[in-house]
Amino acid sequence: MKNLSIAATLIVAMFIASCGTSSSTTSTETSTAKLSKTLTTLSETNWRLFSMNAQKANAPDGGQIPTLSFDPRNMTVSGNSGCNTFSGAFTAEKDAVSFGNLVTTRMSCPDMKMETAFLSALPNAKNYTIYEGKLVLNDAEGKQLMSFDPLPK
Repeated sequence: MKNLSIAATLIVAMFIASCGTSSSTTSTETSTAKLSKTLTTLSETNWRLFSMNAQKANAPDGGQIPTLSFDPRNMTVSGNSGCNTFSGAFTAEKDAVSFGNLVTTRMSCPDMKMETAFLSALPNAKNYTIYEGKLVLNDAEGKQLMSFDPLPK
């Protein structure tokens, strides 16, 4: 009888443990399912600057072309601003986007113009579109600030 009681207790404990695992998976799946399709599209790839202020982006001397990477789980954005790396918070809902305070490393490069312009323009972005595979950031009036090409992760 004692062995039957122990076996029943073990079965109940295993059942409860499996329910706990199942519900955490369901919770994760639910939070992922809540991501909007456009937010998911933002985070499915890294983005490389194609144009800024209607001019094609070219790598400056001693630098590289800026990139963006979105992490929707932590609502953070990071990347390279041309010379330095940066990170910070972002919010996105439907087609609206905003970038919080960005922190950057402080290396000096021979040409910092693109980086300065990029980091100055990013907080001015108020909405975005994904058009023909490109990410386009616009200001509050709808003027295009920057466009990005997708890069594989």
